[in-house]
Amino acid sequence: MEERKQIIDALVNRLQTLSQFKKVLKTYKPFELFKSFELPVICILNGDESRKYEGSRIIAEFTVILRIILYSETNLTDELNDLIGAVCDKIEEDLYLDGLSCFPMQITTIETSQGFLSPYEIADLHLVVFYTKHCNYF
Repeated sequence: MEERKQIIDALVNRLQTLSQFKKVLKTYKPFELFKSFELPVICILNGDESRKYEGSRIIAEFTVILRIILYSETNLTDELNDLIGAVCDKIEEDLYLDGLSCFPMQITTIETSQGFLSPYEIADLHLVVFYTKHCNYF
């Protein structure tokens, strides 16, 4: 599972370059535990992985959820859309890692709390990550 860690670490490093976010966390923290001045943040949640073995090569895909948590007393929807756009731009960049062939991450779903938690807003970006790895069995 070293591959997942390597990919998630690279994703965290990439997202930390976005100045709009105060923190990028590799774990989930409920929005109620944040103070308003600590937001916006991104929490990264790992999902399922499936693998296919073809000769000496592994072809794998796994899911990741990026949870954006925002606090705003004005323009909540506009601010959330700006944050989602910035994250999408970073995700669409190619990812190159030693020993792994990673394909661009694909966003499959974006879900929001639709203003029900105002003045907080939460958006979940569901990603699929594909990678291949050469295996040495001998």
